[in-house]
Amino acid sequence: MNDPNLIDVSATAAEVGCGFNTLRAPVLLTQKLWDTCVQWDQGDNDAQEFQEQDARLWDVLFVCGMSLEMDIQSFLNTMSHKYSILVIPRDGSSTSAVKASLEASVNSEQDSLVIDLIELLTEENEEW
Repeated sequence: MNDPNLIDVSATAAEVGCGFNTLRAPVLLTQKLWDTCVQWDQGDNDAQEFQEQDARLWDVLFVCGMSLEMDIQSFLNTMSHKYSILVIPRDGSSTSAVKASLEASVNSEQDSLVIDLIELLTEENEEW
């Protein structure tokens, strides 16, 4: 796993359990997902809203793991799983959560599960 654009979050995924324990594969996040939906520091707290980076990571993984577990057969058939979370984007100004569409898919080169940010949806075009 030497791709600098992927962040290994396997240890946290193992703590989450759920579908990750069923798959037993390393779990990686894309840099884009990490930068927008996970990374958070004191400067972000000052400019936006108080958040904790560990909690943001847990949100991304918990919703993925639970929804994977509920529909594991579909994932095994397609090797792809789409899901959504609410997140305050790390953009220096947002203070309200928006819907983030994410996708977990098998990366055969890395022999892992990679989770990526597909898009952020504003309230105007948000559909659940």
